[in-house]
Amino acid sequence: MSATGDAGAVVFESPAPMMWDSPEVDGVSRVERPVGVEVGADSVSLLPDMTLLRDPAARFPVVIDPQFSYHTPSAGGSWTLVRQSHPTQSHWNLLPRDQC
Repeated sequence: MSATGDAGAVVFESPAPMMWDSPEVDGVSRVERPVGVEVGADSVSLLPDMTLLRDPAARFPVVIDPQFSYHTPSAGGSWTLVRQSHPTQSHWNLLPRDQC
């Protein structure tokens, strides 16, 4: 999947998004599932696998964290991240070197 800016340059690209649960102990394989994608005129929505989220055997936290390659803001893109533990904190256009 890729997105282009107004000038036609690629803003970001991503392989198919995935989600996975957390193993309880070393050596236990995590359960992985694909994440659906819904593309709108000005948005991209991730649709997590509800079967995994509702599975009583799932080991939380469940990670929904698609990989992506972000291109510079000069290509017309911006990005942010959201943390449940810091709901009012802004990370708009956080540089990769600033990620924590």
